[in-house]
Order: sequence, then C-alpha cells, then structure tokens
Amino acid sequence: MIQPDNLYGLTVSRNHSEYELLATSAGDPCTVCGRWKFESAEDIAITLYHLDMSAVDYLGVDRLLNEASRVQVGHPIRGSMLLEVLGSGPKASR
Repeated sequence: MIQPDNLYGLTVSRNHSEYELLATSAGDPCTVCGRWKFESAEDIAITLYHLDMSAVDYLGVDRLLNEASRVQVGHPIRGSMLLEVLGSGPKASR
C-alpha cells in the first residue's frame, strides 16, 4: 500500500504485450508496494512524464525491456505524487 509521505523507487516490467509500473520500497527494491498495468511503453512514458520524470528517465524504456525483464527508472518519488497521478489501485492503460 502506498503511503503519501514515503519515498518509492519505480520499476517497469513487461510480460508479453502487457507492461507494469511497480512502486518499490526505497530501502528494499524487491518489496513491491504498488502495481499499475499499461498496454504500451508509450502509456508508461506518458505516466512517467506526469510524475515529473525527466526525458532521460523514461525515453527508451521499451528498448531496455528487450534486454531485461525489469528496468528501474527515474529517481525516488514521494507516495503522494504516485497517488495523485495513478491512484491507489491497479490501473488499465491511461
């Protein structure tokens, strides 16, 4: 569960044609605290843009996922920002 005052790392994963944005504990990147589903890398890029990530943080996510199943993106982000942009539960593509 996402807490507004905590910091979270962001990881993008892909399983076939479905993408997920995972919010992980800043202290333990293996602990997933939030999960949102997307239909394309473009949808994730748009979402990362809305989370105030710089272009360097989200360009090429799809290319990187061709080489790895999970890719960490961006910088730690406050839970309140995640909740504002993504809400608290799983989302379909935006």
